[in-house]
Amino acid sequence: MQQLGNISHTIANLVTKFALSFPVSYINSISFIKQGNLVATCDWMKEGENSVRINSKQTAFFTQHLHDNVFSDIEVTGVDVSGKPFRFVSPAEQFA
Repeated sequence: MQQLGNISHTIANLVTKFALSFPVSYINSISFIKQGNLVATCDWMKEGENSVRINSKQTAFFTQHLHDNVFSDIEVTGVDVSGKPFRFVSPAEQFA
């Protein structure tokens, strides 16, 4: 299990590690999941209800769905370098 902790740092780490591991043009969203339940999301495409902007320099919006900061899996969506949409689900430990 991983913890959200400093969410800006957690998301920056995931984006960097994911981009270095896979042929990605851009990431649309990252979802944090615990036992099939959505804990939180970070979305670069749309601002959701009750979402907060991560910082003034990025258009990334964070939404916490459960009152929990522990997650075991992540889901990343986006577009790969060939222009095709992708959805990737993985245990969080792979990107720890």
